Amino acid sequence: MPSILLVQPPDDPERAAALSAQLSTPHGWSVTSATPESLAALDQAAVQAFDLVTLELSLTQSDGGNTLKQLAALRGRGPVLVTARPDAPADALAATLACGASGLAVCDGHARKVLECAARVLGDVNHDATRRRLLGCMTQSRCVFEIGCDPTLLPALVTRLQNSVAMFCVCDEAERARIGVAVEEALSNALYHGNLELDSKLRENGVQEYYALAAERRTLAPYRDRTVTVTEQLTPDEVRITIQDQGPGFDIRRLTPAPDTDDDADFEIPSGRGFMLMQAFMDEIAYNDRGNQVTLVKRRHQSPAAANAA
Repeated sequence: MPSILLVQPPDDPERAAALSAQLSTPHGWSVTSATPESLAALDQAAVQAFDLVTLELSLTQSDGGNTLKQLAALRGRGPVLVTARPDAPADALAATLACGASGLAVCDGHARKVLECAARVLGDVNHDATRRRLLGCMTQSRCVFEIGCDPTLLPALVTRLQNSVAMFCVCDEAERARIGVAVEEALSNALYHGNLELDSKLRENGVQEYYALAAERRTLAPYRDRTVTVTEQLTPDEVRITIQDQGPGFDIRRLTPAPDTDDDADFEIPSGRGFMLMQAFMDEIAYNDRGNQVTLVKRRHQSPAAANAA
């Protein structure tokens, strides 16, 4: 039974209790709740004994990421997952991965996202090294997936794509986590905003109405018959992932904010936070003219020493 140390701020016991309850029952995780104070009282061996440690985003923001950096260093190769509320700012989410987080779980009081991310990062830790070496002998790979209106397949697809990136060793584990976040955002946009034509404004008063309408549309034509096509092209030098939905698309000119703004308020389509994360974590993002296809590119970056030697 995997063990999780759930670190939450002491001023929000309801959220901590809800996440702990949903993770431990009926999912079978062994959950230990903690605050920053009780975390500080644990020695390194005790912290490393947990299969996974989660840390609420607000705790990393309050001290400039120092707690997260220290925890990541203390954990060594043990994964640290950052949990955050749905209204968390994109720049704060991006900063956590730079500070050593293994993944992000943006969720309300429900633990679905935490479970998905936990399964993913724990799977990464327990990979088969011999199999990875063998698959690393591949020189190129191209796969095409066609996903119907089934959101439960998206986490598995993200993991599949991250594992492909690992085969070619294009980037380190931190970059691979960033690629996973970018792909997850793009897939979510394609399914919910593209094929199901859901407006982000529905989430302003909570996610219940948003996901209820999504569930309804998955049973109705034309939404239920649409697919998301994902094309994965990889070489040792580049990761190229193209995601295309069958929705009406959008005016890609709306991705550029007005000159007199300095925030993401004008990023209405797709979600502002999602676009900013994709932009922050990938080397290149390109939409087709219709706005129903996005291509995400991550290239191998040479170290300064290697570049100088060349």
